[in-house]
Amino acid sequence: MLVNSVAQTTFVPKKTVALLNDILRETRVVRTMSFDPSSYMKDVKVSEEQIKKYYDEHKDDYRAPESLNIQFVVMSPETVKMTAEPSEQELKDFYEQNRKKYEVEESRRAAHILIAPDANEADKVKADQDAKAKAEKILVEVKADPSKFAQLAKENSADPGTAESGGDLDFFTQGQMVPEFDKAVFEAKKDEIVGPVKTEFGYHIIHVTDINPAHVRSFEEVRSEILKFWQDQHRQSMFAENADGFTNMVYEQSDSLDPAVEKYGLTLHTLDGLTQSGLPKTSPDAQYITKRVIEDLFSPDCLQEKRNTQAVEVAANTLVSARIVKHTPAHIKSFDEVKGDIKDQLELEQASALAKKAGEAKLAELKAKKDLEGFGHELTVSRINPQSQSMPLIQAEMAVPAKSLPAFTGTTVPDGAYVISYVESSKMPAADDSQVDEIRGEALTAQSRADEASFYEGLKKLYKMEILKKEYEYQAPTVLK
Repeated sequence: MLVNSVAQTTFVPKKTVALLNDILRETRVVRTMSFDPSSYMKDVKVSEEQIKKYYDEHKDDYRAPESLNIQFVVMSPETVKMTAEPSEQELKDFYEQNRKKYEVEESRRAAHILIAPDANEADKVKADQDAKAKAEKILVEVKADPSKFAQLAKENSADPGTAESGGDLDFFTQGQMVPEFDKAVFEAKKDEIVGPVKTEFGYHIIHVTDINPAHVRSFEEVRSEILKFWQDQHRQSMFAENADGFTNMVYEQSDSLDPAVEKYGLTLHTLDGLTQSGLPKTSPDAQYITKRVIEDLFSPDCLQEKRNTQAVEVAANTLVSARIVKHTPAHIKSFDEVKGDIKDQLELEQASALAKKAGEAKLAELKAKKDLEGFGHELTVSRINPQSQSMPLIQAEMAVPAKSLPAFTGTTVPDGAYVISYVESSKMPAADDSQVDEIRGEALTAQSRADEASFYEGLKKLYKMEILKKEYEYQAPTVLK
């Protein structure tokens, strides 16, 4: 409540919102020419001495965080060792006792031609009568020659989802369609054509093309499902019986995970280079090596005493225990480890400098004499719709005064290329209340988060507080990117 009383009392003046709206939504029509560093790599040469000098001057940039190589095991219903298999008779007994589960209700396949009243007809009664008359005429035609049904559906049906497939609706069970349509289909015989049937959508001519009677799936059809169900139940039971034993074992025999692997039939997983910042969400191991597991691994018991972590519940019915195989303290990477990266970086910097030099020379020529040969196609860009352009380029294009347009400008972009942009024109979109409201909301959010962050900083100073783990430091979300 205290934080909210600070964060939620902010306001943004209307003039500020109007300026932000103009800044973010102004559009400019541009064409670009790029000078890519790769074109200048042949003119670049980086010596071993240059690489070593750069390394010596920037060693802190190559500081590697403390890391661990670990082993871990996962105890869950999916990983626990199966100790039994059901007999064929047990599977058959389950089938007989649960036959109702395998009942399949009747389904029917039908095709239809929908004739909808003309929506542009002012007289709704006339529109309905015309639709009905057309449907009756088509009904006579298809009953005389059912082979024409698909073609007439393509030519006449108002249902865009089925017209191209000849009106086919595939199989459906009773109750899936609107009541009038449903009743007509399930009262008809196979191959019968009925109609016109009126529904809220219009008039339908319906062809019942197939019928799957209600039946009970055979044991052979469902055997694999029954077996999987039995195995899942057995695994759940095995997990429930052994979870406490696993928890006790990794704690009591804390010098190895091998006993748990052997007793419960688990897989011993390995993972190298784990840091306190954890794993990317895309990593398959991230679901197991959670923040809690990482905290345990970096605790004195695991780091110094080389013990297993306790069994950590990382998800429902999922326990994980891990141990350290190798501990690498924080260190500065050796020259040999990083010299390849440094070489690439220095080569790119030199090539980028050559690209910039060539680009600036070309820019000077263009300013003296306008020539658009070699420029790309037109793009309409803005700060909120950059059309894949980098932000430095957008900022350069937007920095050209509108009264000076058309004009040329240039800048180096993040990949090292030098880009010349021909800024042809500028346009301020018409005011849109919904857009202005969106900007106001984002500006309020940005201001309130700034106030909130300042309030936290004030509290930290007032109470002389220090956050020992930097990952717990408050980070205000960014807005108005």
